[in-house]
Amino acid sequence: MALHISILNIFVSIVILLHNWKVNRNSAFLAALLFLISLHSIIHYLVIGAPEPFWLALAFNNLTPLMCLIGPALYLYVRSVLTDRTVLSRPDLLHLIPFLITLIGVLPYLFSP
Repeated sequence: MALHISILNIFVSIVILLHNWKVNRNSAFLAALLFLISLHSIIHYLVIGAPEPFWLALAFNNLTPLMCLIGPALYLYVRSVLTDRTVLSRPDLLHLIPFLITLIGVLPYLFSP
């Protein structure tokens, strides 16, 4: 059941992004937040029921940097709703440091056979 709800949430996030982009630019952060949380849920579903270590490594290790973007997506969405400003500034890039560190840690596994 959790897998079905996560797939439905991914579909909803795509609909939110496509239909609300012109009306409200904040919807991009909300769609990213819903997409990342749903992807996180699907990864945990695969980790629990993965029959082979290959799929476990593929799902968990290679997509881990995306899980570090949940916090910045939530922060940017809340800030854009409260201040009605969607432009990213230089201090906002500090929130991407965990993503970059995790991505650097995963890069050797992405390029190795």
